[in-house]
Amino acid sequence: MASLQPSPSSFDPTNSLLIGVVVAGGDAVSWQIGGLYTSKGASGPGLAGSVFRLDLRAAYLEFPVAARFNLFADRRTHPFVTVGGAPAIKITGQVLRAYDLSAVAEAGVETARWTLGARYSRGFVNSHVSVDGRFLHNEAWAIVWAIKLK
Repeated sequence: MASLQPSPSSFDPTNSLLIGVVVAGGDAVSWQIGGLYTSKGASGPGLAGSVFRLDLRAAYLEFPVAARFNLFADRRTHPFVTVGGAPAIKITGQVLRAYDLSAVAEAGVETARWTLGARYSRGFVNSHVSVDGRFLHNEAWAIVWAIKLK
């Protein structure tokens, strides 16, 4: 009988595509909210002894709400950090659940015209797929580049 036998660190977050609108305050501490199309999932080894990999992906409409901390907000170019949550509704994909709730964190640099950052998302809702007694969760890394419209 074949079984999935990954090591504890063998599942990797996917790379994510984000498209949408985010509104953020400019104060030192503010809220950041948005509506995004995002891809999420997990990937790792397939059946023990197999050359195939397990790759789970789905697309979601995600609605992040985060606390945003603008460090040195009085400067034209400054770093920022966001931490929050993001409920999501699945729009494509067969294996993963129809909804997700993720923790999200982002860090980056903001200028007068654009922002550039790295974003990590970790889902709390399992995927229906159990590997060695533990369920897989959505995880994703994204590089975020945004143009400011004000």
